[in-house]
Amino acid sequence: MVLVDCSHDNSGKKHDQQEQVAADLAAQVAAGERALIGFMLESNLVGGAQQHEPGRPLTPGQSITDACLSFDETVPVLEKLAQGAAARRQQKV
Repeated sequence: MVLVDCSHDNSGKKHDQQEQVAADLAAQVAAGERALIGFMLESNLVGGAQQHEPGRPLTPGQSITDACLSFDETVPVLEKLAQGAAARRQQKV
């Protein structure tokens, strides 16, 4: 059983590449791969990341550590993964 982190090394440390990693996982799941049991995304309300600078207000909902997908970018990724899971459930075991 494998849980895949779509971020960090799997995305080349580029948060916007998580979508491609997840699309590949969705295709594997849709093709019947049963070892994949889950995934992780770096996601927040606001995409990217911000630097903490004294005296400068932070943007609510944006990471101050790892860059993240925005909520609007995350929704289609989750939908694609759900479609992959639905396709796998339709297959005969």
